[in-house]
Amino acid sequence: MQVIKAGAGWVAGAALAAAGVVAAGPARADVSDSSSETTGSSIALEEIIVTARKREENLQEVPISISAFTPEQLRANTIQEPTDLQYHTPGLMMRSGGGARDSLDYFIRGQGTTFGGGPAVVTYFADAPFTAQGAARLGDNQQFYDLGSVQVLKGPQGTLFGRSTTGGAVLFEPARPGNEFSGTVQVSEGNLHYHEYQGFVNIPLLDDKLKIRIAGDSVRRDGFTRSLSTGQMQDDRRTDSFRVGVSFTPVKWFDNYLMFQNNKTDQTAGSVVLLKVNNALPLYNPVPGLTPYGPTGGAIVGFLCQAFNPGNPAGAGACFAQRTAILAQLSSQLNAEAARVAAGGNAVRDNQTSVETQLQGHTQYLNDILSLSATDLPYVGDVTFRDIFATQKNYGVENLRELAGGSAVTHATVVTTADVINWVPTYTPTSTGETHWLDDFSEEAQLLGTVDGKHHWILGYYIEEHKFNVGDPAIFSVVGNVTSPVLTAPTIASQMVGDSLDIVKGYFGQFTVDLSDWVLHGLKFTAGYRWSQSYMRSLNLKGGYDATGTIVPNATPGGSCNCTATQSQPTLNDQAPSWNFGFDWQATDHLLTYIATRRGNKPGGVNILPPVVFPGLEATFAPETLTDVELGVKSDWTLGGHRGRTNADIYRQWYNNIQRTEFVPNPVNPAAPVQQTANIAKAVIEGLELDSIMELTDHLSLSLTYAYIDPRYTQWPGVTAPGPGVVGGLPLVNSPFPGTPRHQGTLGLRYSIALANAGELTAGADYYRQSAVQLNDQALADANVVPPTPGYGNLNLRLDWANIFSKSIDADFFMHNATNNVHQVAVNSLWSSFGFISAIYNEPRTWGIEARYRFGAAAHQ
Repeated sequence: MQVIKAGAGWVAGAALAAAGVVAAGPARADVSDSSSETTGSSIALEEIIVTARKREENLQEVPISISAFTPEQLRANTIQEPTDLQYHTPGLMMRSGGGARDSLDYFIRGQGTTFGGGPAVVTYFADAPFTAQGAARLGDNQQFYDLGSVQVLKGPQGTLFGRSTTGGAVLFEPARPGNEFSGTVQVSEGNLHYHEYQGFVNIPLLDDKLKIRIAGDSVRRDGFTRSLSTGQMQDDRRTDSFRVGVSFTPVKWFDNYLMFQNNKTDQTAGSVVLLKVNNALPLYNPVPGLTPYGPTGGAIVGFLCQAFNPGNPAGAGACFAQRTAILAQLSSQLNAEAARVAAGGNAVRDNQTSVETQLQGHTQYLNDILSLSATDLPYVGDVTFRDIFATQKNYGVENLRELAGGSAVTHATVVTTADVINWVPTYTPTSTGETHWLDDFSEEAQLLGTVDGKHHWILGYYIEEHKFNVGDPAIFSVVGNVTSPVLTAPTIASQMVGDSLDIVKGYFGQFTVDLSDWVLHGLKFTAGYRWSQSYMRSLNLKGGYDATGTIVPNATPGGSCNCTATQSQPTLNDQAPSWNFGFDWQATDHLLTYIATRRGNKPGGVNILPPVVFPGLEATFAPETLTDVELGVKSDWTLGGHRGRTNADIYRQWYNNIQRTEFVPNPVNPAAPVQQTANIAKAVIEGLELDSIMELTDHLSLSLTYAYIDPRYTQWPGVTAPGPGVVGGLPLVNSPFPGTPRHQGTLGLRYSIALANAGELTAGADYYRQSAVQLNDQALADANVVPPTPGYGNLNLRLDWANIFSKSIDADFFMHNATNNVHQVAVNSLWSSFGFISAIYNEPRTWGIEARYRFGAAAHQ
């Protein structure tokens, strides 16, 4: 492994490693009987079972950096939604993506969803990738109840999982049906009129052969931000979800798990706060004229008003006066709001909107996991065939939100899930993304086995498919719609897409050989390989308004529509390998060391070409690849009579063929260079991770997590382009990595005490701290108009009272963000195009109380 450069972080890491301190994460497991749910939050250093390698293993014996959480740990740490995982998982960073609070981007070791590309970290639910379009629009908080486990796998994945990734995978596993009748009912109340009702019931039906588990969750909470222009309260929460799981095991060698989940959302969109206004943008200038960056808004409006009113000078004049007044009003309101936000105060999360935002949707999920087992087969040992199938149905998502948040005049108002009929945005089944079962599906077939009880192997095939017939274009209301024929009609910002098909395939295998009998006791060798294929096709239909003000394909001037003419989008058909090679040594029963090198990839894609193609344009771009080397240690230890557990790793990653945007000179129109995505950058990423826990006394435990990361580009040709409000000429190779704080860590304390016959009382506190982080993908191109989000801390508190007076009743008090810290969780930049940068801020201090009643077998745990 190449020597990692020295620095303050690495010096600390070396010292920790020398002391036997090493990384993987809080312990989490796949629980064989998910109905077993213990109470209290005492530290337990007993064996933790995980399934990261597709079989049940002790966390401390798995040579992978993992953060894992049992249901008890999720509850004890008040991990109530995915964003809470960041506070307990070294190396994980969360960002709200696409200008929506609940649409989450996961970043692991510098890898995430950036520059409009695909995810580098894939989330799984019930062993299937959680990639449905409707789910992406609704966010991914609705699965966070009645979970059997959560696992965060770090680094490239692919030889064991459906999708190959460069960053990692996050596995959400719903609790499976158990063999005993049991259940819980939980009621939560808190500030902001927070109400949540949650529970499950587990029912064995046929002598352990047929088991069913039904769970549900309903959340209501008032918003904590206000639109100062409409008075609407934003960032509320209104979600309802239920899940039904059925396990059927008629004979020992046959097991089938079928899961159905139904989610509904009906709430407002999140508040987006205006930070900066680009007053150099010509579009904001109502005075007719020409600038080095194009005509002013007044000039554009003057030209269009004449076109909208042919032969009618009076009408054109009235149109010009009305629309330039709107431009002036917009500019004035944006600057006033930016000044208000810059002044700070308690209302920094509030904003200005031109509409009342909304997020409504209904999605359903169906997963089936079939397992067939055979034992003692010649040469291959114990063998299991497993098939994992998942499909989704989307009943439509209505999403109306704003990206600027700075004016009562509509500007950067996103109505992407709407069509336009008679010049008015209107929701239709096509525009809301309504799909049918099997339009989105994934299937993974695995054949896995164990030879002589110690050598393990797996072979697999994976396919994922997404298709739709017609996709409406993205539509935005910008600058008060002054460039549209009618002021109610938004701008068409992209082409329509038809006959779209996206397929991802993978063929993979991996084996682990125990070398104890031949080389060294406890030494194992692992090798895995995967071949990934991506196929993508679609037709681009140039959408436009017809004479009635309805968006139709290939609308032409004058209102006619040639609906059969299409522009073919290039077909993508690429391949890429992934691999995993490593040695691990179980030196003692309580000490594991390992070294591994892996490669993962992110699929390529297609560029939308202009009508006239010229040299330098690329129809497609290739997959990104990331190769790493990781060295890790996992240790259970005793020091001065105090037990502890420490897991740590250091790693180096080589990130190649990075997909980034570039501008190609246009010989047809030199003033309009063509933007495309190309594989033009390279980077190196180094880091370390630590996770440790120690019993200080019989009642008090201390936990510590820490992550250090140093990412840097080594190649990215070119410089930033000059533009309105931007000087240009900055080397792109100096671009920061978004979503990647250099330092982050959490210090936790737990104190538990038995109250005789009154139950058990546990008090806990977790303080998370991270350094500054850049959340803006375009930070360098925007000349750092908005600086990185400063470092911040977050304090969470919890008090649990379990088995109250020896009854199967538990109660607790929790408080998130106890210090009421304010920081950004997303930055949206449209600086050079629509003239602003905005942000989403974290939630304020929230608190609540929970009461839980356990019955059946759960009452005795």
